[in-house]
Amino acid sequence: MDGGGNPAVLFYVSAPVLPAVWGIIGRAIRSISTLPALLFVARTGQPRGLFSMSLRVELKPFERIVIGESVITNSDTKTAFLIDGDAPILREKDILTAETANTPAKRIYLCVQMMYLENDIPKYQELYFGFVKEILEAVPSFREPIEAASKLILSGSLYKALKELRTLIRREEQLLR
Repeated sequence: MDGGGNPAVLFYVSAPVLPAVWGIIGRAIRSISTLPALLFVARTGQPRGLFSMSLRVELKPFERIVIGESVITNSDTKTAFLIDGDAPILREKDILTAETANTPAKRIYLCVQMMYLENDIPKYQELYFGFVKEILEAVPSFREPIEAASKLILSGSLYKALKELRTLIRREEQLLR
């Protein structure tokens, strides 16, 4: 070039070099995206998000998911995305409503679901114990899964407690047949 060219063009990248350039740009972007996590570690001493894995979620067309206090409805195509953070997450198929919680095991599940979604165990604790008493009086053989779920609740593992209660719901459905 004789100096009469476009001064804004500082360099020329040939096609074979392009993937390497994009790789460098991608690594730079990823390192910038970890900056908030690094700042969190520096501020709190807790490695949150930086070393944890993202939750990969696939939604079918028009499927809904609750993330925190928000309900997200998928469009008309299958979608996959990654979720980072501590917000409670429940798929539509795992959500019970007051109308669908029509058995003792489902009422317990709904109670724990509300503890999980609202992150408030004490608010629903009395109600939970009432439902537990009711179901154990009716079906004493449910004591073991109820105790397992209760231990998970006490340890703060509410999502795992919900998984345990789903097995209880299936056992209850078998008894009701």
